[in-house]
Amino acid sequence: MLPQEESIFILKKFLDHFGYYNVQRMSIEAVEQLARIVLTENVFIYEDTYYRQVVGGAMGSPFTLTLANIFMWHWERQFVEHQRQKNELYGRYIDDIFFTSDDSIDEINRMLNEANSRHPNIKITSPISNPTSFLDVQVENVNGKQLLTSVYHKEAAEPCLYSITSTSIIPMIHDENEFSIIRCRLLDATSVQEHQRAARLAEQFNFVDIPPNIDPLVKEKLLKRKERADSIIIHYTYEQRFADYGRKIHQLWDNVFHGTPLKQKRVIVGTRNNPNLSKELICRNPFKKQKDIRDESPCD
Repeated sequence: MLPQEESIFILKKFLDHFGYYNVQRMSIEAVEQLARIVLTENVFIYEDTYYRQVVGGAMGSPFTLTLANIFMWHWERQFVEHQRQKNELYGRYIDDIFFTSDDSIDEINRMLNEANSRHPNIKITSPISNPTSFLDVQVENVNGKQLLTSVYHKEAAEPCLYSITSTSIIPMIHDENEFSIIRCRLLDATSVQEHQRAARLAEQFNFVDIPPNIDPLVKEKLLKRKERADSIIIHYTYEQRFADYGRKIHQLWDNVFHGTPLKQKRVIVGTRNNPNLSKELICRNPFKKQKDIRDESPCD
């Protein structure tokens, strides 16, 4: 579990280390305050009782996963530097670590014991074997001269078949844009996660000057942003008596701006839902059951 205040301190240290003085126009102080709200104001309900989380972050939260990676970045820095000086391999995916070493077993165990003592909340297990597995890859050391890799399938995982017809080896992937291009070539369907990733990558480019070799899905997002930049978006609170407002707004726009440059602007009319208190509060009430029992009790 992530210690909340220490995690926030490491987050600030991470931003400072990589030269971030603001994040999307937010100051580091604002990022710190928002991070503290996400971590310390997380509540949940269990057996009709409300609880507030005081250690760690919400499971499944994108921010918690990002913060955990930043926390691990801080924890592994000394180990990564040791591997770099030894010209050895090191890789990590969330909490799974793979590294190579030419040291003796005793020296490796000493190094792992030292890593285990760096933080009370991080404890690692260290299976040492040949071959060994890392995620879906099995790695074998052949006479200390080369590493052979093959697909590793966990016994507990459901069996599956995945066939790709290709005559070439997948090249080294340097960034998410290259990964998206290769994925689109292999798979036809686009997942929700790919749409979210494309939208995030599109924010890094200017839709006025779109690179020619960009991922098609990212390009689609950029063209949509360009289209919206040339549009006027109007929102109004939806009510049944306003059901035909969209049509009337379009008619009014055509009548008023006919023959003017504004007529070329695209008008997008949308609706907002009425504010609803039940959507702002947690629907389940731990005291509702007790209240119902009292309401059903006979009066004296």
